[in-house]
Amino acid sequence: MSFHPSEARLHALDYLQIVRNRFSIILLTFVLVFITAVAITHILPEEYLGRATVEIVQNDEDLRLFQTRQASELANYNFIQTQFEIISSQQTLYRVVDDFDLVNRWNAGTRQEACAQLRGKLETSARRNTSLIDIEIYAANPAEAAELANAV
Repeated sequence: MSFHPSEARLHALDYLQIVRNRFSIILLTFVLVFITAVAITHILPEEYLGRATVEIVQNDEDLRLFQTRQASELANYNFIQTQFEIISSQQTLYRVVDDFDLVNRWNAGTRQEACAQLRGKLETSARRNTSLIDIEIYAANPAEAAELANAV
């Protein structure tokens, strides 16, 4: 089944005719999606992102003398993972909750609730093939987002 140029033109004209016949439905769908997106954007509260980037440096020059390169890279990976877990640990978050008095600031009932709220606003990610960790905090106030990201 080979198509001739006239058949291809005929198919294109058929598609164009379908679009013309359904133009009102297509336009209505576009307008409804656009209005819904605008409404949702205005309903949602403003949220700011505070980001801090931390470089993890391991001080183990003496140990590297006796390790192979592969063992050294594995130890470095494990060290970065350990630091990653320490940054997002409950002890670290409790320190931030206490330093910024987040129990009263956020009207949280207890220290644990404030810590849970902070954990919900916290995102940590390791940059691939580096020793950098990004700490991100989402908050309604830009200054608070920056302060908390730097404190964690």
